[in-house]
Amino acid sequence: MSFVESDRLEKIIQGCLRKKRKSQKQLYELYYRFGFATCRRYARNTEEAEEMVNNGFLKLFLNIDKYDPNLKFESWARRVFINVAIDYYRKYANDFTGDHLDLDNTTVMLPVVKPEILEKLSNGVILKCVAQLPPSYRIAFNLSVVEGYSHPEIAEILQISVGSSKSNLSKARAKLKTILAELYA
Repeated sequence: MSFVESDRLEKIIQGCLRKKRKSQKQLYELYYRFGFATCRRYARNTEEAEEMVNNGFLKLFLNIDKYDPNLKFESWARRVFINVAIDYYRKYANDFTGDHLDLDNTTVMLPVVKPEILEKLSNGVILKCVAQLPPSYRIAFNLSVVEGYSHPEIAEILQISVGSSKSNLSKARAKLKTILAELYA
């Protein structure tokens, strides 16, 4: 997936390397929706996602010299936005204390979500359901299910144990089932 032809993107990136405002604006306009979509998966709401995107572009512009032109720009930019989202979570972790749900010490009967309901879910509904997850679950879910990272990779990225990564993903899935069952009860 490329948003612009490679020659044009290369010129824009070269301008960004020279800190040209016009090039930075062009890159921002071309990739804002891409950055927002990536950050929105990790954010609780639109405002958080917008803050993450703006922080992501700042980080992207400050580190554009680290971009390897032999790689897809979108892959590198996605990684920058994901890292910003994770940094955001770490920075504001104390603000999320009420969002954490621990299922370890409880017996939970998971609801059954009918396959026909799952087939009809729009991306918007799925996004809203994922946004309701506690941050640690949401991040583990996104990194594993959406981005395709393995549990050892997630553990390294988040500086947690592999077991915690697996546990957070399992709890995220259980919580999503509950959210969906309540939504379609």
